[in-house]
Amino acid sequence: MENITSLNSPHIERVKALIGSRGKKNRELENAFIAEGIQAVREALNPKLVEGLAVKRVYVTESGMSKIASSVDSAVLDKHEVILVSDQVMSAMADSESPQGIIALCSTKTLKLQDLWQSKPKKIAFFWQIQDPGNAGTVIRSADAAGFDAVVFSNESVDVFNPKTVRATVGSLWHQIRLRQHFESQFRHFLGLESAKRKLFFFGFDCQRS
Repeated sequence: MENITSLNSPHIERVKALIGSRGKKNRELENAFIAEGIQAVREALNPKLVEGLAVKRVYVTESGMSKIASSVDSAVLDKHEVILVSDQVMSAMADSESPQGIIALCSTKTLKLQDLWQSKPKKIAFFWQIQDPGNAGTVIRSADAAGFDAVVFSNESVDVFNPKTVRATVGSLWHQIRLRQHFESQFRHFLGLESAKRKLFFFGFDCQRS
């Protein structure tokens, strides 16, 4: 297992590029994002979705390795590149003020409407203009707990792969199909659905059902 102790490691720059001030642009260019914390990484390694998101690399401190080893089957971990880092390196990488010693570099796949319909969802939540990262993560988690199969965000909403959003989902990001589209386009498609097959719920920026 590779061990990183230098604060000049290119791995730090790679992670910071995805969570820094230019993070959104870099995430879109590279189709990659960062998941941080035991709950998020555990769900990332054991996703309920067949496709869409994938773990490319896991960074752990010694304490982080103990946490993930007790939460994830060794056969699953063996399928991924796991890199041990010092506490100082983890602090330099992490977005949170109190890192848990576990970060995953994940890849994304651009999903389209046809991917959504092929999954045959029964309940879809549509969120319009959710712009706060923490709120976006909360509504994804709430929709997951309420049994929604998919969540859709309007184009004016925050990037769902913002590090604060990912943390706030507490792993629910890997439980549902997510799309981010222009509201008008999505609205037209939703109006054309067969209501007997799918329940649609629309929410505005204040998270009120409409």
